[in-house]
Amino acid sequence: MPNSFWLPPECREGDFVFFPPEERHHIQKVLRLKPGDSVQVLWRNMRLEVELQPGEILKGFIVSSSPIPPPPLNLDLAQSVPKGKKIEDTIKLCSQIGLRKIIPFFSLRSVPRWEKGEVEKKMERWTKIAIQESNVSGFPPLQIESPLSFKELLGNLPHYNLGVFLWENGTLKLRDLVREKGNPGNALLVVGPEGGFAPEEAEEARRKGFQVASLGERIFRTEIAGAIASIFLMSHWGGLGG
Repeated sequence: MPNSFWLPPECREGDFVFFPPEERHHIQKVLRLKPGDSVQVLWRNMRLEVELQPGEILKGFIVSSSPIPPPPLNLDLAQSVPKGKKIEDTIKLCSQIGLRKIIPFFSLRSVPRWEKGEVEKKMERWTKIAIQESNVSGFPPLQIESPLSFKELLGNLPHYNLGVFLWENGTLKLRDLVREKGNPGNALLVVGPEGGFAPEEAEEARRKGFQVASLGERIFRTEIAGAIASIFLMSHWGGLGG
Protein backbone atom coordinates (compact mmCIF):
# COMPACT_ATOMS: atom_id res chain seq x y z
CA MET A 1 0.00 0.00 0.00
CA PRO A 2 1.47 3.41 -0.94
CA ASN A 3 2.21 5.98 1.75
CA SER A 4 -0.47 8.67 1.44
CA PHE A 5 -1.05 11.86 3.41
CA TRP A 6 -3.92 14.30 3.36
CA LEU A 7 -2.76 17.91 3.46
CA PRO A 8 -4.94 21.02 3.81
CA PRO A 9 -4.92 23.66 1.02
CA GLU A 10 -2.43 25.99 2.76
CA CYS A 11 0.26 23.26 2.66
CA ARG A 12 0.87 23.70 -1.06
CA GLU A 13 2.97 26.46 -2.66
CA GLY A 14 3.47 26.14 -6.40
CA ASP A 15 5.20 22.86 -7.20
CA PHE A 16 5.89 22.02 -3.55
CA VAL A 17 3.91 20.73 -0.59
CA PHE A 18 4.93 21.23 3.05
CA PHE A 19 4.22 18.66 5.73
CA PRO A 20 2.90 19.72 9.17
CA PRO A 21 4.74 18.51 12.33
CA GLU A 22 2.64 15.40 12.98
CA GLU A 23 3.16 14.20 9.40
CA ARG A 24 6.87 15.02 9.52
CA HIS A 25 7.21 12.79 12.58
CA HIS A 26 5.35 9.94 10.90
CA ILE A 27 7.36 10.22 7.68
CA GLN A 28 10.80 10.56 9.26
CA LYS A 29 10.56 8.61 12.52
CA VAL A 30 7.90 5.96 11.86
CA LEU A 31 8.24 5.22 8.14
CA ARG A 32 11.93 6.25 8.10
CA LEU A 33 11.63 7.79 4.65
CA LYS A 34 14.46 9.91 3.30
CA PRO A 35 14.97 12.62 0.63
CA GLY A 36 14.35 11.11 -2.76
CA ASP A 37 11.61 8.76 -1.55
CA SER A 38 8.14 9.22 -2.98
CA VAL A 39 4.83 9.54 -1.16
CA GLN A 40 1.26 10.16 -2.24
CA VAL A 41 -0.45 13.35 -1.12
CA LEU A 42 -4.19 14.00 -1.14
CA TRP A 43 -4.75 17.70 -1.70
CA ARG A 44 -8.22 19.06 -2.29
CA ASN A 45 -9.60 16.75 -5.01
CA MET A 46 -6.20 15.85 -6.38
CA ARG A 47 -3.86 12.92 -5.85
CA LEU A 48 -0.23 14.10 -5.99
CA GLU A 49 2.93 12.05 -6.26
CA VAL A 50 5.69 13.97 -4.50
CA GLU A 51 9.40 13.40 -3.99
CA LEU A 52 10.74 14.26 -0.54
CA GLN A 53 13.33 17.04 -0.55
CA PRO A 54 16.36 17.62 1.74
CA GLY A 55 16.30 20.50 4.25
CA GLU A 56 15.22 21.44 7.75
CA ILE A 57 11.60 21.93 6.63
CA LEU A 58 10.15 18.72 5.22
CA LYS A 59 8.68 19.39 1.80
CA GLY A 60 7.96 17.45 -1.34
CA PHE A 61 8.31 18.30 -5.00
CA ILE A 62 5.19 17.47 -7.04
CA VAL A 63 6.21 14.95 -9.69
CA SER A 64 2.74 14.25 -11.06
CA SER A 65 -0.91 14.93 -10.25
CA SER A 66 -4.25 13.41 -11.16
CA PRO A 67 -7.83 14.27 -10.18
CA ILE A 68 -9.68 12.06 -7.75
CA PRO A 69 -12.80 11.09 -9.71
CA PRO A 70 -16.12 11.95 -8.05
CA PRO A 71 -17.95 8.91 -6.64
CA PRO A 72 -21.10 7.67 -8.43
CA LEU A 73 -22.96 8.17 -5.14
CA ASN A 74 -22.31 10.92 -2.59
CA LEU A 75 -23.54 9.36 0.62
CA ASP A 76 -23.78 11.14 3.97
CA LEU A 77 -24.51 9.42 7.27
CA ALA A 78 -26.53 11.07 10.01
CA GLN A 79 -25.64 9.20 13.20
CA SER A 80 -27.59 9.66 16.42
CA VAL A 81 -24.89 10.23 19.02
CA PRO A 82 -24.21 6.99 20.96
CA LYS A 83 -22.68 6.52 24.39
CA GLY A 84 -18.95 6.67 24.99
CA LYS A 85 -16.60 6.51 22.04
CA LYS A 86 -18.74 4.33 19.80
CA ILE A 87 -19.06 7.06 17.20
CA GLU A 88 -15.29 6.87 16.71
CA ASP A 89 -15.74 3.31 15.45
CA THR A 90 -18.39 4.61 13.05
CA ILE A 91 -16.02 7.31 11.77
CA LYS A 92 -13.24 4.78 11.15
CA LEU A 93 -15.53 2.38 9.30
CA CYS A 94 -17.22 5.03 7.18
CA SER A 95 -13.89 6.60 6.26
CA GLN A 96 -12.80 3.27 4.80
CA ILE A 97 -16.08 2.82 2.93
CA GLY A 98 -15.85 6.22 1.26
CA LEU A 99 -18.72 8.26 2.68
CA ARG A 100 -18.66 12.01 2.19
CA LYS A 101 -19.63 13.19 5.66
CA ILE A 102 -21.03 12.23 9.05
CA ILE A 103 -23.67 14.39 10.71
CA PRO A 104 -24.04 13.66 14.46
CA PHE A 105 -27.47 14.47 15.90
CA PHE A 106 -29.50 14.02 19.06
CA SER A 107 -32.77 12.08 19.05
CA LEU A 108 -35.23 11.27 21.82
CA ARG A 109 -33.34 8.22 23.07
CA SER A 110 -29.84 9.67 22.74
CA VAL A 111 -28.13 9.37 26.11
CA PRO A 112 -25.19 11.84 25.80
CA ARG A 113 -25.71 15.57 26.15
CA TRP A 114 -22.68 17.84 25.87
CA GLU A 115 -21.66 21.32 26.81
CA LYS A 116 -20.27 23.60 24.10
CA GLY A 117 -16.66 23.10 25.16
CA GLU A 118 -17.08 19.32 25.00
CA VAL A 119 -18.46 19.51 21.46
CA GLU A 120 -15.45 21.44 20.22
CA LYS A 121 -13.00 18.93 21.73
CA LYS A 122 -14.90 15.97 20.32
CA MET A 123 -15.12 17.56 16.86
CA GLU A 124 -11.36 18.13 16.89
CA ARG A 125 -10.69 14.50 17.84
CA TRP A 126 -13.18 13.11 15.29
CA THR A 127 -11.68 15.21 12.53
CA LYS A 128 -8.20 13.97 13.43
CA ILE A 129 -9.42 10.36 13.25
CA ALA A 130 -11.00 10.99 9.83
CA ILE A 131 -7.74 12.44 8.50
CA GLN A 132 -5.75 9.48 9.82
CA GLU A 133 -8.13 7.08 8.11
CA SER A 134 -7.91 8.99 4.82
CA ASN A 135 -4.17 8.31 4.83
CA VAL A 136 -5.06 4.62 4.71
CA SER A 137 -7.96 4.72 2.26
CA GLY A 138 -6.30 7.11 -0.20
CA PHE A 139 -9.39 9.30 -0.52
CA PRO A 140 -10.28 12.72 0.92
CA PRO A 141 -11.14 12.75 4.64
CA LEU A 142 -14.63 12.13 5.84
CA GLN A 143 -16.16 15.49 6.78
CA ILE A 144 -17.50 15.77 10.34
CA GLU A 145 -20.40 18.18 10.77
CA SER A 146 -21.43 19.94 13.97
CA PRO A 147 -24.12 18.06 15.95
CA LEU A 148 -27.74 18.87 15.11
CA SER A 149 -31.09 18.43 16.79
CA PHE A 150 -33.51 15.89 15.32
CA LYS A 151 -35.64 18.69 13.89
CA GLU A 152 -32.63 20.36 12.27
CA LEU A 153 -31.56 17.06 10.75
CA LEU A 154 -34.93 16.41 9.14
CA GLY A 155 -34.83 19.92 7.71
CA ASN A 156 -31.72 18.98 5.72
CA LEU A 157 -33.60 16.60 3.42
CA PRO A 158 -34.17 19.18 0.60
CA HIS A 159 -30.39 19.15 0.03
CA TYR A 160 -30.57 15.48 -1.03
CA ASN A 161 -32.25 13.50 -3.77
CA LEU A 162 -33.04 10.70 -1.34
CA GLY A 163 -33.31 10.31 2.42
CA VAL A 164 -33.22 6.82 3.99
CA PHE A 165 -34.36 6.58 7.60
CA LEU A 166 -33.31 3.26 9.14
CA TRP A 167 -35.83 1.90 11.63
CA GLU A 168 -36.05 -1.71 12.73
CA ASN A 169 -39.87 -1.59 12.50
CA GLY A 170 -39.94 -0.20 8.99
CA THR A 171 -42.03 -2.32 6.63
CA LEU A 172 -39.91 -1.35 3.59
CA LYS A 173 -36.74 -3.41 3.31
CA LEU A 174 -33.55 -1.69 2.19
CA ARG A 175 -33.03 -4.36 -0.48
CA ASP A 176 -36.45 -3.54 -1.96
CA LEU A 177 -35.72 0.18 -1.89
CA VAL A 178 -32.63 -0.16 -4.09
CA ARG A 179 -34.58 -2.35 -6.52
CA GLU A 180 -37.26 0.29 -6.88
CA LYS A 181 -34.98 3.30 -7.29
CA GLY A 182 -32.03 4.15 -9.49
CA ASN A 183 -28.88 5.85 -8.26
CA PRO A 184 -30.04 9.13 -6.66
CA GLY A 185 -26.59 10.75 -7.03
CA ASN A 186 -26.61 11.96 -3.44
CA ALA A 187 -28.36 10.52 -0.41
CA LEU A 188 -28.70 10.93 3.35
CA LEU A 189 -28.76 7.82 5.52
CA VAL A 190 -30.11 8.24 9.08
CA VAL A 191 -29.27 5.83 11.92
CA GLY A 192 -30.68 5.89 15.45
CA PRO A 193 -29.11 5.48 18.93
CA GLU A 194 -28.70 2.31 21.01
CA GLY A 195 -32.37 2.28 21.95
CA GLY A 196 -33.57 2.91 18.41
CA PHE A 197 -35.92 5.60 17.22
CA ALA A 198 -39.23 6.29 18.92
CA PRO A 199 -42.27 5.53 16.69
CA GLU A 200 -43.20 9.21 16.58
CA GLU A 201 -39.75 10.05 15.22
CA ALA A 202 -40.11 7.53 12.42
CA GLU A 203 -43.53 8.93 11.57
CA GLU A 204 -42.20 12.49 11.54
CA ALA A 205 -39.37 11.42 9.21
CA ARG A 206 -41.92 9.79 6.88
CA ARG A 207 -44.00 12.98 6.81
CA LYS A 208 -40.89 14.98 5.91
CA GLY A 209 -40.25 12.75 2.88
CA PHE A 210 -37.78 10.14 4.15
CA GLN A 211 -37.99 6.52 3.07
CA VAL A 212 -38.37 4.61 6.35
CA ALA A 213 -36.64 1.26 5.82
CA SER A 214 -35.17 -1.63 7.77
CA LEU A 215 -32.15 -3.86 7.24
CA GLY A 216 -34.38 -6.94 7.54
CA GLU A 217 -34.61 -9.39 10.38
CA ARG A 218 -31.22 -8.65 11.94
CA ILE A 219 -30.67 -5.92 14.51
CA PHE A 220 -27.20 -4.32 14.44
CA ARG A 221 -25.38 -2.21 16.98
CA THR A 222 -25.70 1.49 16.30
CA GLU A 223 -21.96 1.96 15.69
CA ILE A 224 -21.96 -0.50 12.76
CA ALA A 225 -25.52 -0.25 11.40
CA GLY A 226 -24.70 2.81 9.30
CA ALA A 227 -21.57 1.21 7.89
CA ILE A 228 -23.45 -1.96 6.91
CA ALA A 229 -26.26 -0.02 5.25
CA SER A 230 -23.73 2.24 3.50
CA ILE A 231 -21.87 -0.74 2.05
CA PHE A 232 -25.15 -2.12 0.78
CA LEU A 233 -26.20 1.16 -0.87
CA MET A 234 -22.81 1.88 -2.39
CA SER A 235 -22.45 -1.68 -3.68
CA HIS A 236 -25.69 -1.20 -5.63
CA TRP A 237 -25.39 2.45 -6.65
CA GLY A 238 -21.65 2.84 -7.08
CA GLY A 239 -18.57 3.53 -5.02
CA LEU A 240 -17.71 -0.04 -4.04
CA GLY A 241 -16.92 -3.06 -6.17
CA GLY A 242 -16.80 -1.04 -9.38
